[in-house]
Amino acid sequence: MDPTPTIYEQIVQQLPFGLLLLDADKTSRWHNQHIFQHLQLSPNTSILAETYVVLFHAVEGLFKVIHKQNPENFKPFRLFASRTEAGKYLNIWGKPLSDGILVITSDVTELKQLEHKNVEAMVEGQEQERIRLARELHDGVGPLMSAIQLKVDQSMGRENPVHSQEAAELNELIHTVSKEIRAVSHALIPGSLMDFGLSPALKGLCERMESPGLEITYYAPKSISRMEQNRELGVYRIAQELLHNAVKHARARHIHVQLSSDGTNLTLSVEDDGIGMEQLDPTGAGIGLRNVRYRTRALEGTFVLESQPGKGVFALIEIGLT
Repeated sequence: MDPTPTIYEQIVQQLPFGLLLLDADKTSRWHNQHIFQHLQLSPNTSILAETYVVLFHAVEGLFKVIHKQNPENFKPFRLFASRTEAGKYLNIWGKPLSDGILVITSDVTELKQLEHKNVEAMVEGQEQERIRLARELHDGVGPLMSAIQLKVDQSMGRENPVHSQEAAELNELIHTVSKEIRAVSHALIPGSLMDFGLSPALKGLCERMESPGLEITYYAPKSISRMEQNRELGVYRIAQELLHNAVKHARARHIHVQLSSDGTNLTLSVEDDGIGMEQLDPTGAGIGLRNVRYRTRALEGTFVLESQPGKGVFALIEIGLT
């Protein structure tokens, strides 16, 4: 005998996920019981026909995503470890349906707490290794290249034209290698970030990554305040990964990077007009997106990723200023 609809409903109610169906007006049509706890809603009140403004007031990341969605063409989305006003962390999926969008929430607070220390240690280890390598390049290889350059310059002054020609070619190679070493050293430890702050460093990063056929625009207000150096460095690394992904995989003609702050949170967004992607889950994606996820977690921030095949990728990171 086939299960009745009542049994199906009981099964859905017992799932360890919050489920909420929004219609084309972004109002609630159906929900299960877990959604009350996840969205910090009173279980004693009815939320049917309530708007997203009321429903998502305690989950800022979710509110922002739904707010900007076009109800005539809902897009799939996923939020990773979105923080609620009560300090809980939710993974949130948006699944478009024919006449609305299904919002699915999962409480990952305990998992995040367990992962945070490990992720923080891993990221710190990566940064220490980057610093070590940069110092090796600067203090070891750099002076060695300078010494070689000096020897070549001295040989170029000799009268033998054959030797002078060879020295000139060698000099050009040394110049190229030295330039590449400086670029690698700068990528490992961005001096502009340490000296001038996050926004000027991101502007320089965008300029360096531009190429023929690819325009990268950057916008940030002048009022961006400086944060602790490890937080600025974390956001810079995230921007590096997102830009590298867009340049390498998106086949984009234009990438827009924006940095903003409301005085409490810092928001970084990277959007491209490339080929888009089907896989929105960084756990199943490449190393770059997994690194973005790890670094965002280490900063106790929120990572939002939106994309559809052929319609580019939009990535948004939000972290607290302190």
